[in-house]
Amino acid sequence: MRHGAAAPDYRTGLSGKDSRGRSRESQIGHRRESAAAPQFVTRDRAGAGAGGCTIRAMSNTQMEMGWGGKLGRGAGKLFRFAKGKPGRNSRYFHGVVSGAGAFFSALSTALRVLFLELSGLLFLLFSISIVVAFFREYHQYEQHHGSLERVVLAGAVGAMFLYFGVSSFWRARRRRSRTS
Repeated sequence: MRHGAAAPDYRTGLSGKDSRGRSRESQIGHRRESAAAPQFVTRDRAGAGAGGCTIRAMSNTQMEMGWGGKLGRGAGKLFRFAKGKPGRNSRYFHGVVSGAGAFFSALSTALRVLFLELSGLLFLLFSISIVVAFFREYHQYEQHHGSLERVVLAGAVGAMFLYFGVSSFWRARRRRSRTS
């Protein structure tokens, strides 16, 4: 073969030219063979001449994949696995659903008990401060510096917050013993 002649290719046949008469070099271009730099593939439009359009694209490069890409790739693999054989994968699907249901049921029960205990603690702390205010108002009433309405109001609000705190702990204990 002569120097500079087009090499035969399966895409272009034995002549080295495609159906439009373009040679393989004008279709694919030349590759830079540098290990340090990425390889470029250039494609010139046939007959464009010096002012023609050249398209350059990088090839043989790999991009770093972040967490989002890794999670998406894993989700795609899981979806393709679940989509596979219906008879076999229905057992896996029902197993995953029942396992997730049990997990979220236990989690919701634990969170509900935690919420009841925290709200009970807050109500008890408020009731302690209100009971202190009740005794302060009662001592002022005994010395004829306060009114009876303030004493009754502080006592009623303190008793109400004490009831809310104790009943919240009681509900949490009942819910915890129901699951055990």
